[in-house]
Amino acid sequence: MDEFHKGADKATDLICRFRAGDETAFDGLLAQYHPLIESLVTRFSNEERMEMPKEDLRQEAAVAIYRSVA
Repeated sequence: MDEFHKGADKATDLICRFRAGDETAFDGLLAQYHPLIESLVTRFSNEERMEMPKEDLRQEAAVAIYRSVA
């Protein structure tokens, strides 16, 4: 199995565990996607029209992920 599918399987497992009540699984999901989230936060925070601090962008991303998997 290639790395992409291993990551997808891990994410699916974490989502299933989270939906079953394991709150720590959400932390694992955020950790797995941390590099992607940071990349997006950096990209958006560098836009001239973006006035939101990076930490707020990180929180917004976490809330959006939470809502999408809950």
